[in-house]
Amino acid sequence: SIGILNRNATVINLSKWINGVITGTPSEITERMIALQGTTGLYYAWGINEVLGIQAMTQLSYGDLFEAGKSGAQLISGAALDLNFSSVSRIPLGVSLASGYLYAPDFTISQYHKTWINNLKFGFTRSHDFLITIDISTYKAPYLVGILSSQDYHSTRVFDYALNIIIYFD
Repeated sequence: SIGILNRNATVINLSKWINGVITGTPSEITERMIALQGTTGLYYAWGINEVLGIQAMTQLSYGDLFEAGKSGAQLISGAALDLNFSSVSRIPLGVSLASGYLYAPDFTISQYHKTWINNLKFGFTRSHDFLITIDISTYKAPYLVGILSSQDYHSTRVFDYALNIIIYFD
């Protein structure tokens, strides 16, 4: 596949805000960032039977990073196990459990550019051309503690929630 990825993020920068209060040059505590990237990927799916399936994917993106004026690459590779309950019951629900590897300089800091992502997805699968999903992802990412010149790195558990509405066109 080939596509365009438009990402938005809101960054809370307490150290910049506190530094502004101390120096008397106030700054915003939050900053909205936008990054546009081109993507290409390979995807594979196999339905073992009507209920159980597996997926594998790898996607490479290149373009803007959240850090102003910088560009770079992002790589995601992963695999998933899918369960389709609509094939054995009247419940139009699918569940996917996935794990993947992420290399993304703008999500992480310095030498810690990679992390593992785990994802649980619930999908409404009543129609073949319309899908609503709820994604719950978690990953461990490093962050910087202290003043920006400090090299004191720690990591934190990040939880990401998303509601997706997908329409397929023939």
